[in-house]
Amino acid sequence: MNRSAAKNPLAAGQSAGAGETFDFDAFAARYGGTTSQVKAGTEIYLQGDRADCFYYIRKGEVQIKVASPHGKEAIMAILDADTFFGETCLLGEAVRVANATCFTDSVLVRMSKGNAIRAMQDTRFAEFLLARTLRRVGRLRARLISQIFDTSEQRLARILLMLANYGKGNRGETVIENLDQEELAQMVGTTRGRISHFMNKFRKLGYINYNGNIAVYRSLSNVLPSGFGNLEDYAPAFESI
Repeated sequence: MNRSAAKNPLAAGQSAGAGETFDFDAFAARYGGTTSQVKAGTEIYLQGDRADCFYYIRKGEVQIKVASPHGKEAIMAILDADTFFGETCLLGEAVRVANATCFTDSVLVRMSKGNAIRAMQDTRFAEFLLARTLRRVGRLRARLISQIFDTSEQRLARILLMLANYGKGNRGETVIENLDQEELAQMVGTTRGRISHFMNKFRKLGYINYNGNIAVYRSLSNVLPSGFGNLEDYAPAFESI
């Protein structure tokens, strides 16, 4: 590793806004973070586990799911690259309130709570973390508005477009893998039967195609109340925690 890069984590790598970039290899070397390649389906932490670290997604996707005391489950988020999760440990959260599982093969940076607090003495890293936290607040607001005003059909269309990463440049078709209708029902807040009805409708209209995986076409945005709208405000994918 370049020695100057190790001294300055804001030297290369992921975009950090305002023209700066953040090199997490250098960051991990300086502050004790650990970078790992994690296979799809791997459990990162479970609800009730000790909350003693947080993670940054360099590549891939991570699913956040919550279970009630009676065993009912709900998918709260599918997070993609350039996103933090588990960071509420920095607010004093003692145990995890959700399960985190790799949705796809991923590259994660793990940072212990103690090292993260030390790293935040670096103003540049604090700004990097704050920018992504504020971005998530904006997406939570957009999601709440969608929950209040959109129909179940529109929420499903919006979620499919988000999971397909529309709003990130021009795309004609994007495939969503490893997601079934029960999981979509949890995300939309409706029944599996309603999801099946809407999915069949979308397929007949030529908005999607699915046979195991789901191919999403830009024309699906026709379902939204005002066209494609500000869908980029919701990306990456379906964030909540």
